[in-house]
Amino acid sequence: MQCALCQNEEFETVSEVDAKSSDKLLVSLCNKCGLIQQNPIPTADELRAYYSYYYRVDYKKSYSPKLKHVFRAAITALQRIEFLCKSNITKGCLLDVGAGGGVYLFVWENGI
Repeated sequence: MQCALCQNEEFETVSEVDAKSSDKLLVSLCNKCGLIQQNPIPTADELRAYYSYYYRVDYKKSYSPKLKHVFRAAITALQRIEFLCKSNITKGCLLDVGAGGGVYLFVWENGI
């Protein structure tokens, strides 16, 4: 595997177990630039499968979204956007680390 940032091939293992599901999940630290990434990085198809089904089961213990979770995420997203607007940040690129279910990014992108 290569580092997604610097293409280095030397890593140190940081973790081997997913904290939520206790499944095997190898996380590695690049010895050159310090980027921490899953090893190997999942393919687009693997990510699509995980986030369309397993994510909710692993993190919410549910197969479909609960209305209270959707409502809470929407309120939080609107509060974040209000903060950005008050800070005169109204357009441009945005990186949401730990985007969860993606409600915040959905609201930001769609101007809701």
